[in-house]
Amino acid sequence: PPPPKWNDESATTVEEAEKPVLQCDVVIVGSGSGGSVAASVLANAGYHVIVLEEGARPTQHFGGEQEAQRYSKRLSYTKNGIPLWQGRAVGGSTIIHDGACLSLPPHICKEWAQSKGLLDFQPGGPYEKSVRAVLKRLQVTPPHHINQVNHKLRDACIQLGYRWQTIPQNLSPRKDQLSESGKYDRLSKDTTGFIAFGEDRYGQRITAGKTFLADAAKSRNCFLLDQCRVTRIETSNKSTVSKYPGVVFKQALGVSCQMAGSDKPISIQARKCVIVAAGALQTPLLLQKSGIRSPHLGKHLKLQPTVAVFGFSDTEPSSLAQGVNGHEGPAQTILCAEQEQGAGTIIQATSVHPGWIASQLPWTTAMQFKDRMRRFRNCVPFICTLQDKSEGTVRLCNGTPVIEYTLIEEDRNKLLGALHIATKMHIASGAKEVTTTNLRDKGIFTHDPTVVEEYLGQCLKMNDIEPCLVSNAQMGSCRMSSSPADGVVDMYGEVWDCQQLFVLDGSILPSATLVNPMITILACVHMLSTKLAQRLRAADGISVDEETAARAHQIELVRVHHRLELNQEMMRQVVLKKTVKVVVGLAVLISLFLLWFLDLFSSSG
Repeated sequence: PPPPKWNDESATTVEEAEKPVLQCDVVIVGSGSGGSVAASVLANAGYHVIVLEEGARPTQHFGGEQEAQRYSKRLSYTKNGIPLWQGRAVGGSTIIHDGACLSLPPHICKEWAQSKGLLDFQPGGPYEKSVRAVLKRLQVTPPHHINQVNHKLRDACIQLGYRWQTIPQNLSPRKDQLSESGKYDRLSKDTTGFIAFGEDRYGQRITAGKTFLADAAKSRNCFLLDQCRVTRIETSNKSTVSKYPGVVFKQALGVSCQMAGSDKPISIQARKCVIVAAGALQTPLLLQKSGIRSPHLGKHLKLQPTVAVFGFSDTEPSSLAQGVNGHEGPAQTILCAEQEQGAGTIIQATSVHPGWIASQLPWTTAMQFKDRMRRFRNCVPFICTLQDKSEGTVRLCNGTPVIEYTLIEEDRNKLLGALHIATKMHIASGAKEVTTTNLRDKGIFTHDPTVVEEYLGQCLKMNDIEPCLVSNAQMGSCRMSSSPADGVVDMYGEVWDCQQLFVLDGSILPSATLVNPMITILACVHMLSTKLAQRLRAADGISVDEETAARAHQIELVRVHHRLELNQEMMRQVVLKKTVKVVVGLAVLISLFLLWFLDLFSSSG
């Protein structure tokens, strides 16, 4: 199939892109949830935008790729082996999104506004307005269809008295599923099976490419260069704010990059600003390579880890007609919110695919593993997601990215509690066999109540849960803050250490979101890029409202104060280094003099 049409009229050619220097108003690194929204808002505000993406343009169907090929393209790993899912293509993580569209829970919004000092997240504030705009643009609706796996999750919640809710979706029904009157008829079972792995055979997922990047392209102010790797953000040190004499700011000027298959460097100069939206793993690495300094840069990484519990609805293999068939239909349409606010965990269902199941099931004996894989069509996976307090780091070690993450005891106990509840839900839904992904878990058949009680107790005592973890969303490595002492970027997304350099992606989120963060990232970037457009318009002499101007001035004063403190600290370090050099030099001279004197004394004696 042809490439996405949203870019046909606006993209430059490779030959044009390989000119030594390109110029624009705004250059954006990354085309995912953050970069696409920023491009849409700024391009439609009249600014010339260039979007750079290291990945390629995805086709609607991935051409018969096997599961292993999909995984290898989209997986990274922490130092201790936790798999991390990433988009790595035009559209970023929105191309591997499974359709679940959940907004940031109100208690987390309240925490960000009160504890973090981010007032825009207060009820009725700018963030809520952006959430409504994003949900409308993505055409989010209640789920059209609930498959058998999600039915079992809902039935278990009802039977046990747990709180549950349906999950809104941004999946559109196929045209051949509409009746003659144009209303939805039914969702074909084979439509959304591989949607979470990047494949969208029937074009049902409403991605960033179909929405925000399309809006940017229609403005005729946005150009996209895919398969273009950014190597560095170009900056300069100069006094950029004349009304604060003596205050020296680092200023972003543009980026250096290379097209795939070419060793010819390209320089892109940005007249207004540079926006980095490469995700929570790549953004801090690019900032580190570009000389940006912050004690928080690359730290506070949240993985929002998940762990799975499998139930098998039958002890014998089933045919396609008789099986649960968890690979059919939307993956996540029901959510168990029983421990959402207390323990900070939720339980959802997910889609089932042979390669994924084989990689997650524990291996105890070959015969047991083979028997479970033969019953693949009866497999029902429940996944437990944690709003983690644990923190990781992203750093460069001899030019190689290193991702480190360790689960703290409190988070481990919360996940084990969620595993315990998910296991009870499987038993309540009628599962004949239950097993976790723990390597030493042999699982149980549920016909014996005594064995079930013993197994439920064992679920709370598993010590080696780390090998079971998977991260579908990463955030927090360049977190937003009201003070440079607490984060990397300010409340506008601008880097505290550098003028005209913005970070607008999931890395700026102050904490884990518990739910899938796509809507949160889209809304947060929509809010910040709208404010950025207002600031640029004000700088161009176009009036803005007094409240916006006052808040911008307040942030500017905080930035100036921060820069003064940095300059003073740099001067102290310079003086300290020079003092140390003088002291060392004097010590060497005194030592030489003493040696000479002793030598002279010994020779005269």
